[in-house]
Amino acid sequence: MIRRFCTLATVSSMLAVAAFACGPVGAAPTTFAPALRAVLAGFGADTAKDRAAIDAYIAAHPKDGDGYAVRCGLIFEFQSNDPDARKAGAADCGKALQLAPDSSFVHVTIANVLYDAGNVKGSLQEYSRAIALGETRFGVFWKRCDAERRTGDFVAAKADCDRQIELTPGSYPALYSRGVLEDAQKNYESALVDFDTALAMEPKNIDALYWRGIAFEGLQRYQEAEADYSQALKLGDQSADTRYHRGNVYMALKRYQDAANDYATAMLQYTVMHLTDRAKAMRDLVIKAASLEKSASPSPTPSPAPHPSVSRLPYRVLEYAR
Repeated sequence: MIRRFCTLATVSSMLAVAAFACGPVGAAPTTFAPALRAVLAGFGADTAKDRAAIDAYIAAHPKDGDGYAVRCGLIFEFQSNDPDARKAGAADCGKALQLAPDSSFVHVTIANVLYDAGNVKGSLQEYSRAIALGETRFGVFWKRCDAERRTGDFVAAKADCDRQIELTPGSYPALYSRGVLEDAQKNYESALVDFDTALAMEPKNIDALYWRGIAFEGLQRYQEAEADYSQALKLGDQSADTRYHRGNVYMALKRYQDAANDYATAMLQYTVMHLTDRAKAMRDLVIKAASLEKSASPSPTPSPAPHPSVSRLPYRVLEYAR
């Protein structure tokens, strides 16, 4: 998953990251107060220290909406599992909007929070408000591209992803997002171009490997798809979707026992996630693969039965399949 809060990453300079990965700094109307810029420039790997610094800034500058937006973003980036913290973060975002309704940074931050909370349409509105205010930083175009894809507006999404890549040609998030968009439209050859470029920058990125696997699978390049899915799983991917798609590839390669193993793992994961329909579909596929295994020669390279971890089960919504 691409970090939506690329502007709030714990690095030595938040603004330097915004410039490199998310868009050119200084190209939009929102200009941070000098004191806030100093705080952000001091952000590092110590989240508690960063939080203390922004708390002190807000105490000294209670009328600066951008300060509240920064703290809101930090809370939702690092404390999203804490209900009380989420309430405090929502209050900070509300205060930021009240104090600085014309701050494009505030709107981008609120959009990030809404997107990560599953309110894609709300995030799309906020990204659009930021762009209307002249914002070009913080990866705003690839983020809106992603939201537009999720709402089915592929034409607008393509325009925004292209715009982001014009602004930041070396941006991994922009290339990744456009690749996923191309997958969604079954433009698999175009998707491969973007994922190859993205993976050259981040060769161990699990999500890019998964989506490139989708493109290979769509092109019926099953050996390459299997390699990407297997590499993603080797690197720690625990997604049921990856198991499901690798099972499909094994079926195409007539490796029926391997397919049955992957479908069985996916079935367990979907069951834990209460995705009953998907779990039932996996059960049916297990039965089909097992039947084919009985009537065919043994799988050339059988895999041991997997033992899935159910402590953390990431899930990708396969919008393109709907």
